[in-house]
Amino acid sequence: MDDIKDELAARAQRARASLVTESARHPVAPPSSVGGARRTRRSRTIPVLAGLAAVAVGVGVLVVSSWRSASVVAPNVMSTVSAGSRPVAVVTDGGTSFVADAGPGTVTAFTTDTLRRSWTSTDATRPIALALGNGRVWVLDAGSSRLLELDASDGHVVATAQTSLHPLSVTVTGTTVWVLSGGNETLDKYDATTATQTGSVDLPTGATSVTAGGGYVWVTASKQIVRVAPDANRGTGVLSVPVADEPVAVAATPTGTWVALRNGELTALDPRDPSRTLAHVATDATPIALTALTDGSAVVATTAGTLTRSTALGQVSTLPAPGTSLASLASSGNLLVAVSPVTALLYATEVPS
Repeated sequence: MDDIKDELAARAQRARASLVTESARHPVAPPSSVGGARRTRRSRTIPVLAGLAAVAVGVGVLVVSSWRSASVVAPNVMSTVSAGSRPVAVVTDGGTSFVADAGPGTVTAFTTDTLRRSWTSTDATRPIALALGNGRVWVLDAGSSRLLELDASDGHVVATAQTSLHPLSVTVTGTTVWVLSGGNETLDKYDATTATQTGSVDLPTGATSVTAGGGYVWVTASKQIVRVAPDANRGTGVLSVPVADEPVAVAATPTGTWVALRNGELTALDPRDPSRTLAHVATDATPIALTALTDGSAVVATTAGTLTRSTALGQVSTLPAPGTSLASLASSGNLLVAVSPVTALLYATEVPS
């Protein structure tokens, strides 16, 4: 782009020099009744007009090029932007990506294609998890044990609710917001229209994260995956399935529920029968974060700073990666976003279909 700008600037300078030279060599003569001077003036200015036209075309190319390059997110390229001091969670709806920064306690919205800030909310104390639903951004504030409902368009607080002790994770299904509480070892249900608690589900010990997909809510617990039905309450609608090692993260699609284990295994389970394995692959290091794409495949980030994609058939491919630990992954369509508290950056790329 800099080479194009330099070339256009040189063309413009040459055209201006040509115009000055032509004017000095051939001053405009007074009008003549026979039109001789008028004809001379027209013929002398043709080269100048041609030069200016070339500059105009060049500027047009620059404008078009600038317009085309307005989107910085491209396939196989990791675009980045500063995301604060300690970003720990990210979610996206495709058009906008939202980042929770546990350092200053902010939530910031970025226009995804240009990675420009849209707004920043300072209403949380220590936001650690985010979820999207009903046109809202749901913020889990561990600093004050609160659930914040933010308007996704401008970040203003719509409602707040108190959570149980040590909130860890949040997800949304329909009009229900699910908050995982580490202190009570419960999965608490909130009405997304009123932000009031409507129920609670008892969980096994060691629960760490929650997500939704395939018609269920999924929780990682001590060496098990817990499937929770949408109408579950207390001891009902809960199914626990043992896994080979401690589950680090879970991501769900309608066709498969992906589980990343501490030993580096990535497994896809049948949502209807979680005891049935659909795919099984090994990653190159300990998984940290996981997200599922719309085609049913999964992308896992590891402690080695790598990103690995696996299809439901067990086909594995490596994606462009920042080479640093990522705290959170999220996706929408082919868009993949991530944050790292190490580099304090938001990363974005398009995953080839």
